[in-house]
Amino acid sequence: MSRIFRVAEGKTFELRGEAFNLTNSYRAGPVTTNLSSTQFGQILTAQDPRIIQLAGKFVF
Repeated sequence: MSRIFRVAEGKTFELRGEAFNLTNSYRAGPVTTNLSSTQFGQILTAQDPRIIQLAGKFVF
């Protein structure tokens, strides 16, 4: 999402926000499928947690 604010003639301020995995829900990684592994059938990783980025830009 972004919003542009006009500050003065020829000058603007842009505010931008981005969010990934906003609900912070658990997303399991792939299951180990190597039959000779002692970790066979286990989930060893999880995907990225919640990430929120905010940015501002002043244009003159």
